[in-house]
Amino acid sequence: MTQQSKDLSISIKGFSPLVSIIIPLYNKEDFVEETLLSALNQSYSNIEILVINDGSTDHSLNVINKYICSYPSKIRLIDQRNKGACNARNVGIRKSNGEYLQFLDADDLLDSDKISSQIDILSGQSSDCVVFGKWIFFESSLDDFMVEDFEFYKDYKNPHHLLIDLWNSQQMIASFCWLIPRSIILKSGTWDESLYLNQDGDFFSRVILSSKSVVFSEKSMGYYRKPNNNNNILTQKNIRSSYSLFKTFVNYEKNISHFGNGYNVRKGLIKNYEHFIYRMSSVTPELCIVAFEKIKRLKGNNFPYRFSHSKLLYFSQFFGIYFVIKIKIMFVKLRK
Repeated sequence: MTQQSKDLSISIKGFSPLVSIIIPLYNKEDFVEETLLSALNQSYSNIEILVINDGSTDHSLNVINKYICSYPSKIRLIDQRNKGACNARNVGIRKSNGEYLQFLDADDLLDSDKISSQIDILSGQSSDCVVFGKWIFFESSLDDFMVEDFEFYKDYKNPHHLLIDLWNSQQMIASFCWLIPRSIILKSGTWDESLYLNQDGDFFSRVILSSKSVVFSEKSMGYYRKPNNNNNILTQKNIRSSYSLFKTFVNYEKNISHFGNGYNVRKGLIKNYEHFIYRMSSVTPELCIVAFEKIKRLKGNNFPYRFSHSKLLYFSQFFGIYFVIKIKIMFVKLRK
């Protein structure tokens, strides 16, 4: 154990709630062992690990069973037919016993002091506080990681301000960054199993809005494995994922309305709807029409765009976004 870990162990003495690490697993035989070891190697010892095997068809189960034999008191396996990652996480919530919950995808990694650092901070906070830490990109190994310092790496006494900052910068926080009191999830609700895209954005936005404060842990780190471009959920463009993404953006607007409708809130919501139009214009132009009407309502102006802002949105003000999208698609096909 590092000196930092020893110091943290001393500092949190007397506050050692059970933390449940929930790992949804589907066909990650190449990565899940490293993920599981990062959970087992936490310097904070009062943990349980729940692996929800969501109908894997590769050799992932063989890896898990090997470690269950070595750590029968730490690891629990829940085996089910394939129902999706959100369902697997919800099963983990229901079956876990921890006062705090740590979500971890089966190809991502936790730094050894990740949970310990956050428990140390939470020991001086109220029970309706959530804590998040840094996330670091890596590819095949931790020797090639990339560190970014984001402006939202700070504490928020008003949690909805974090969402506004994320929307206006079009950034995200990886799900493993968070350590969440179970009591907050009871208020926010669980993962929406009807979604196919931006499930984490929807879930954690509700968690944030259900908390009384958000604290940033400088020493807490996790590692986000860059997905294979051929199977990258972040770049999915199909009708199902488009409707899912639009639903989450509508949910954002509905949920944050309880905290006001100031300029920065409207600006962040507009950024989301603009993102949707740019990303999904070729997939669901009918939803882009709705998104554009929402933008005009939020801006309070039927002609909010100048030519220098966006050619697509500028011409849409005069000819309708559906027509402009069709022309754009036609020109893209002609260039090919």
